[in-house]
Amino acid sequence: MTTSLYARAGLMKIPVSALAAAAAVLGYAARLPDRAPGALRAGVCVFLLSGGVCTLNNYQDRDLD
Repeated sequence: MTTSLYARAGLMKIPVSALAAAAAVLGYAARLPDRAPGALRAGVCVFLLSGGVCTLNNYQDRDLD
């Protein structure tokens, strides 16, 4: 069970997704510094979206790699 979770987490490219989320949070906070909850929410959404896109890309390239 845990091996399957680690394999799925690897598909998300967590470091890349985390960097994209951090960039979103910092950009949001730089533009609107008084709205911290919105920046956190944007970061979480970008992290999930980036992870999903990385997973989809890995799935589409499964025959090429």
